[in-house]
Amino acid sequence: MQQSPRKSTRRLSQEVSISRTSVHRIIHSDLNLFSYKVQILQAQTEANKTERFEFGQTISEVIENEPQLLDCLLFSDEAHFHLSGHVNKQNLGFWANEEPHEHVEKPLSVEKITVWCALGKNGIFGPYFFEEHNGHRVTINSDRYIEMLRRRFIPALRRRRGFDMNTVVFQQDGAPPHCSDRILQYLRQHFPGDRLFSRRTDKPWPPYSPDLSPLDYFLWGYLKERMYVDNPDTIDRLKENIQGEIRRIPNDMLERAVNNFNVRVANVIQERGAWIEHIINQ
Repeated sequence: MQQSPRKSTRRLSQEVSISRTSVHRIIHSDLNLFSYKVQILQAQTEANKTERFEFGQTISEVIENEPQLLDCLLFSDEAHFHLSGHVNKQNLGFWANEEPHEHVEKPLSVEKITVWCALGKNGIFGPYFFEEHNGHRVTINSDRYIEMLRRRFIPALRRRRGFDMNTVVFQQDGAPPHCSDRILQYLRQHFPGDRLFSRRTDKPWPPYSPDLSPLDYFLWGYLKERMYVDNPDTIDRLKENIQGEIRRIPNDMLERAVNNFNVRVANVIQERGAWIEHIINQ
């Protein structure tokens, strides 16, 4: 097991001529080993580390000079939610003495919805579902994204109490559907100057940085822990669960999630731009 920690118990049983049941007993009871799953990550480049480090330094200085920034900052992102709510990790196991906090998720069901939200200390905008009039899911492209911004997000932002269109700072990642010339031009009309964090802006959001977005390190995981409790069996029921859980999130929880962004920025600077989940999860 030390030489080949990814070897399956079936293969090991064949090699040592011991029953698979005995192999399991020896591994668990005598060797104190347990099966864990690995997470598949894209290798981080030095260029990405530099971008994250420079962004961390820039935003840290801004927050130090303007502590109210976190009160005005809206983070945005989208995620896929699968009807199954399950994961398939077969053939990705390895044996170790302790949990390495690594995992990979692969849906068993092809039925899913695409959800977009914007999150700030004072509330959540959305969920907005990318779908046709008949309810069928559609992929996000620039046309659909700007349509959602124009017809749903910006009007809702103007109506919502506690948000001032003259001070709100909007963040989005650098996904291609978010960053066409037309979309960036539209967003700059509403969030001019340094009030837009995205690719190709005055304060470019660093790529490959889910550890800096409250939607990735808080909201999506929070929802997935709760919305499958009643085993929704239709897409409509899944959407209802998402909407209900978002409505029930208290503002003090949102405030803690956004404030944690400051802590994560400090860790990114300390780690010279390297990913920080191994620090945050300790």
